[in-house]
Amino acid sequence: MSSVILKCLFNRKFHKKYVLGDLWLTNKIRGSNLSLSISFLWTWMQKLMTALLLSLSFNTYADLPLTIEELLTKSKTFRLEWGLSYANSQRNQINTHFDIIQTTSDNQVLLPINVTEQNQNSDLVSLNLGLRYGYSVDTEFYARLIGMAQDNRWQNNGTAENNKSPLESQKSQQWQDLTLGVNYRFSTDNETPALIGFVEISAAEHSGRSSKKYLYARSGRVGFTAYRTVDPIVLSLTCGYRFALSRQRNDLTLNPGDLFFINPSVGFAVNNEVTLTGGVQFNIRGKDTIADSAVSPRTTQTQLEFGIGYGIAEKLTLNANINTDISGQQGSQASVNFTYKFNQ
Repeated sequence: MSSVILKCLFNRKFHKKYVLGDLWLTNKIRGSNLSLSISFLWTWMQKLMTALLLSLSFNTYADLPLTIEELLTKSKTFRLEWGLSYANSQRNQINTHFDIIQTTSDNQVLLPINVTEQNQNSDLVSLNLGLRYGYSVDTEFYARLIGMAQDNRWQNNGTAENNKSPLESQKSQQWQDLTLGVNYRFSTDNETPALIGFVEISAAEHSGRSSKKYLYARSGRVGFTAYRTVDPIVLSLTCGYRFALSRQRNDLTLNPGDLFFINPSVGFAVNNEVTLTGGVQFNIRGKDTIADSAVSPRTTQTQLEFGIGYGIAEKLTLNANINTDISGQQGSQASVNFTYKFNQ
């Protein structure tokens, strides 16, 4: 597509010069200045060759961005994914019992916390392991395991004078979440934008920092991704709903607020190895409740996203992403993930 556009632009650019040059050539031949006409033809041929070489080079680099190529695993093949994510957040004078952390560009984890009118600063590192299998051309199954290490520091409303330390901290490590899911492609990028739907369930998730218990099938996500390729640009939109069912803690019934998110983004293929991405994510999260009584307000939040995909080798791809708050108190997240393709 790029080569055709470039050739059209080139022909339009040089059409006027070619016609004027023909008149000039005719007049000069009449004036017996044949050497100048030959010089003009040689210069025109050089520009034509340059344009043809440029059109070939555009054909070489006008590839689909890596993020789009990797949306679904090829049929009857596996992909192994692994990576690290880092998140930092600052919460000031809020009441909440759960938080949602973005561990990768396409995954959120429900994190049990307990903040009651505190100033809290947290660091979190997660290990992400995933396996994908292409069941058919349009269907992909996947599993994802996430381990987390947290370091939380907070300041209570108490003071040292009333025998309550104003400064406390806690560290923890655990396997946080095991997710099972499926992606299905409803349509390809042709007359209409491509559409891929996804459904996933948290088969097992950690119930809290001070607990060793796990909950089973109590959270999940459903949504879709639509994209349109305008070579070498890819425009995409992901919308989804993350639900969390009630759970027990200390003989109390807690119900985390559900999450609705919208994520428009754009990918640009710099060349056949590098892709740059950018986007915005809008989050709307419902109230947390205890015994059907709200303990935190409904919240809205906006994040700015930047990423890069790099094809290290034919079967190995690197994706790095950074998310940071525009509004809200979610903090910032950075992740680096690798994908290895088998049997390709």
